[in-house]
Amino acid sequence: MPKSRVLLLCALGTVCALGLTSCSGKSAITITLSPSSTVTINQGQTQAITATLTNDTKNQGVTWTVSGVGTLSDQTTTGVTYVSPASLTADTTVTITATSVATTSITATLTITVDAVFGFTTTSLPAATLNLPYSGVITATGSTGPFTWAVTTGTLPAGLTLSNSDTASILVSGTPTVLGTSAFTIQVTDSAGVAISESLSITVNVPPPLSVATKSLPNGTVGTAYQGAGYTLQASSGVPPYTWSITSGSLPPGFNTLSSAGLISGTPTTAGTSQFTVQITDSSTPNKQMASASLSLTVNASTANDAELMGNYAFLVSGFDVSGRFMAAGSFFANGFGQLTSGTMDSNDPANVVTALNFTGTYLIDSSNLGTMTFAGRTFAFTLAPNGTSGKIVEFDTTGAQASGVLLQQAASPFSTSQIVNNYAFGFLGADAQGDRYGFAGELAADGAGNFTSGAIDSDDNGTVVPNSGATGTYSVPSGSTNGRGTATITFSAVETNYSFYIVSSTQLLFMEIDHTGLNPRVSGSMLQQATSPTLSGTSVFETTALNAAGPTALGQVGLLVTASGSLST
Repeated sequence: MPKSRVLLLCALGTVCALGLTSCSGKSAITITLSPSSTVTINQGQTQAITATLTNDTKNQGVTWTVSGVGTLSDQTTTGVTYVSPASLTADTTVTITATSVATTSITATLTITVDAVFGFTTTSLPAATLNLPYSGVITATGSTGPFTWAVTTGTLPAGLTLSNSDTASILVSGTPTVLGTSAFTIQVTDSAGVAISESLSITVNVPPPLSVATKSLPNGTVGTAYQGAGYTLQASSGVPPYTWSITSGSLPPGFNTLSSAGLISGTPTTAGTSQFTVQITDSSTPNKQMASASLSLTVNASTANDAELMGNYAFLVSGFDVSGRFMAAGSFFANGFGQLTSGTMDSNDPANVVTALNFTGTYLIDSSNLGTMTFAGRTFAFTLAPNGTSGKIVEFDTTGAQASGVLLQQAASPFSTSQIVNNYAFGFLGADAQGDRYGFAGELAADGAGNFTSGAIDSDDNGTVVPNSGATGTYSVPSGSTNGRGTATITFSAVETNYSFYIVSSTQLLFMEIDHTGLNPRVSGSMLQQATSPTLSGTSVFETTALNAAGPTALGQVGLLVTASGSLST
């Protein structure tokens, strides 16, 4: 090999090693910052920085970082603005670093020195109000203490003084006693003996007229001490102490007389709303100020019986809404303190079917055990049996449905498919696809594994009776269910119908059809577990509802059913 070629190769290797060019023959990226040398700025100032790159073929630019105090703003791939702190106690140095996006090992830095400037950050003070407590803070920055403060010219308004302070802030406080503007010069001296001054002023204004600050009162509850120890009315402006009175109307029954200090207290005895006017008089001299305001206080019925409804409850209601036949079934948890903390509901009418709607709500039970509850946009009235395990429920609003039904306490959860086992009898009532009266009753055998293995059903569709149809089906309850909701299918007369149901206990289920086609009916009712060896004997109470086909006219019957020796009498 010629000697000159060897020298050339060595030279090229040296260039790559020095980083003056890439080994592929491309020139390396360089970064130049402007400004390029150390910059000095004062606290609170900013510094713009730009980056110029060579050999950045894709124009990717740089990213920016700051080491030390302050922040970066307006960042781009070729520029940034450094924002120094508003206040410092001593000079400090920060470093701004630009890093190539294309080759992160290539960086450039700029050093910035930020000088602390001994000065005031407070340039004005808030106005004061005659005879009302005042507080204003004066602050200096840019040096170290201990500090010494003094008013060197002028005076503070009468009634105001400087606090004792050796820190960078001092408090002006007190109660001004003279109207007008007071100008003064405040001086602060740092630990090095450097003193600075600032001209300030405080204006003392006439106070606004006396008024009643309380605009509304919290509700009370029958039988419960109002707000515990009572509620005190509040004044705005004026000169304390104040004197309160009622000039018209009165507090609700059971309340004490309004105290001169404005305290409303007592134990309400009657539900309702009372209107009254309060008057306040202050201690201004030479002439006292007076003001009045109209207030109302509402006392709610006692919630002492809310504990009667506590635990998991299932419900089933049926009736009519604006679309036709309506039914709903569900479950909720009542916490005993007037809250339905969780709930699930299914509903069905000719216009819509809703399944597994989650809700929360509230309820209130008065001293007569009559209650109201609100959930899912509906309001219901209900009454409970003395033991609280069962009741009747009726929708009680003007925008929902006219529906009523049962409210039953559920057995302890979790619920399961295996709870539903052995033979069950049932009766479902509702409307067919044309809106005509429809009902069926029967029995099904449940195997505890999700199958209705056999059964028989009698149906009556607007007078068309089909007796003793064979029936089968399926059912399931999600593992670990806490609300008892399950789904089921029942097939009879070659028609499959679909349901949601809620477990009251292993012996009782509340069923509601969730089909919504032009072929299937909308029915609901109870399914009850049969005895092992069922018999019908003795005296029973019965109830029937029906429509007279000639009318149709609603018909209802209640009575006693006596069975003995295979015969019936009513």
